[in-house]
Amino acid sequence: MRKRVLFNLLVLFIFSNIALIFAIYNHLSQIKEKITKEIYETRLREFETYLKGEKLILSGIADYIANAPCVIDAYLHNDRNELIRCMKPLYKSLYEKHLIEELHFFKPLAVSFVNFANLKTYNVNFSKIRADILWVSNSLISSIHFYVCRFYPGLRVTRPIFYKDKLLGSLSFGVHIKHFADFFKNVVTKDVVIYLNDRSLRNFLRKDRYKEFEKYPLYKGFRVIGKVYPIKLEEGVEERNNLVFTKIRLEDFFKGTFAFLVAVDDISWELRVEYRNTLLMFFIFEIIFGVIFAVFYIIFRNIYNRFKEFENITDLIRDKKFEKLPKLEETKVTDRLDLFKFKLVKLGEELKIYINLLTKEAEYYKNRAYIDALTGVFNRNFLEEKGDEIFTKFKLQKIPVGVIMLDIDNFKRINDTYGHDVGDLVLKSLAETIKGIEKTTT
Repeated sequence: MRKRVLFNLLVLFIFSNIALIFAIYNHLSQIKEKITKEIYETRLREFETYLKGEKLILSGIADYIANAPCVIDAYLHNDRNELIRCMKPLYKSLYEKHLIEELHFFKPLAVSFVNFANLKTYNVNFSKIRADILWVSNSLISSIHFYVCRFYPGLRVTRPIFYKDKLLGSLSFGVHIKHFADFFKNVVTKDVVIYLNDRSLRNFLRKDRYKEFEKYPLYKGFRVIGKVYPIKLEEGVEERNNLVFTKIRLEDFFKGTFAFLVAVDDISWELRVEYRNTLLMFFIFEIIFGVIFAVFYIIFRNIYNRFKEFENITDLIRDKKFEKLPKLEETKVTDRLDLFKFKLVKLGEELKIYINLLTKEAEYYKNRAYIDALTGVFNRNFLEEKGDEIFTKFKLQKIPVGVIMLDIDNFKRINDTYGHDVGDLVLKSLAETIKGIEKTTT
């Protein structure tokens, strides 16, 4: 029984540990998912905030330039040189501060007027490759979008230029996509990578500019500016080897995939902290389980020993070894089990007394069965049942033994003449006489 109970306790302890390990594993998985989700949501908010700020800056610069008097006069007088003279200092200042990448003025609908990236080229129709300029000229609505122009991929603003509700032309400028990577490098713990749509680069960039991008590795149809990570190119979040990839899809003017901006965060440190705390919690639970197991074992061992003691007492009572029973006065009562033991010992003492009385009574009745009640000598039953045993015993001990048999003549006449009481006196007197003779001979 003891081994069986110990085995059950051990099995319970093992299964509890297995369940605890599974719970901890699930807890760690949930922690990793939580950290991944928090980082993903944080990076999205940061990107949206930065994008909103960039759009406000670009929109503000575009409004300022489009409403500048010198720009209006240059368009009204079709004077390129005037436009260059009034805008070149501003362009140079904005370019050096990395607020814009280039500045291009168009006449309706998409004819180049002044391109500060190439002042020698003008009066060229870009309607086939600058759909955004054509759309702005037709819709008369400003647009801020990701676009691959002839010089670079980036975020562009296109704005119509009006004078007294008359469309004079449009302007376009923007920032390189690398500016977004530069921003995220200040907040991301590991890396920032841009996956640019190679098809768009090949179709819209000038050949000399596209060659600059050909040096970047190609991954699933995207030119990778930065380290190539074998991730799925789809919007969302991905976690691999404690690296969290926040994948932001950038949509171009045509609603296609312009690029994927991928922020890479290393969550190893956060996971180490969580793992350490979780392991600490695991060890605390292990200590608690160990203490509980030890307490249960001590309680069981105590109960087992007590019941084993009860079993020994019952065995002593059963075997009538009453002298080996604990002393009643030495049995201390401190709990209900001690009380049960006390009652068990007391019961043994009472049984001892009762059995002794029964033994004496049995001896008494046994003697009455073998001894004549009137004379006190052995009767015929004793001779028939014990005779062989007694003769054999004395024979082995070489002690002479004999049986005296007397026949009283005319005893019936005594009974009939003087009565049975007198006859009984005669029998008693005769028995005493014989006993006296037997004592003197021994």
